[in-house]
Order: sequence, then structure tokens, then C-alpha cells
Amino acid sequence: MPHIGTYSPVIKPQTIKLVLCTALSHGWPLRQMDVNNAFLHGSISEHIYMSQPTGFVNSYFPDYVCKLHKALYGLKQAPSSWYNALKDFLITMNFLILDLTLLYLYTIGMVLSHIFLFM
Repeated sequence: MPHIGTYSPVIKPQTIKLVLCTALSHGWPLRQMDVNNAFLHGSISEHIYMSQPTGFVNSYFPDYVCKLHKALYGLKQAPSSWYNALKDFLITMNFLILDLTLLYLYTIGMVLSHIFLFM
């Protein structure tokens, strides 16, 4: 069965503006990080099959398909899978979800951390 939906969360520009202005007005440090290979080798929770890759077709079983155990880059389920794994990790680290998809908050004493996810 083909996967119909594509997961592409978008954060509101007003949210970014609000947090940046608040950080600047309080003199808080800002950090940015890119994760270029985030979708590679992510866990998947559903059964996904693909045809055998060109050049790797088994000559004895050319009509067989491959069952994926990990997400591949370009797989429509990969962003959702990666996001869910990161969300679960952040929650176990006591981050609070402020926005349903992209904003997390962590406080301990006087330390305040915001995490925005851009995909």
C-alpha cells in the first residue's frame, strides 16, 4: 500500500520572531545546529517494502522485494519517524512541548532552553 501523506512541519514566523526578540532583549545566548543526515538509519514502525535496487537484483529471485528495517533518505515516512524519535527523547529529558510540532522548552533552576525544529 503506498504511503499517501508527506510529513512537513512548519513553524510559524511569529513564533521565531517572538523567541528571538525575547532572547536578544534578555541577552540570552543563541545556538544553531544543522543535522544533515538526520533521516538516515531512522527507526520505522510500519512494514515498508521496496523493489530491489538496480545493480543489486538477486538473479535467482528477481521478483522479490526488500523489507526495510531502517528509514532511508527520501522515504516519505523518514521525516515523521525521525521527528517522533527526537520528540520521545526530548520528553524523556523533561522537555515540555509548547507547540504541537516544533517547540520544546526545558527549565531547571535558572536555566531555560528552547528547541525549535526546522525540517
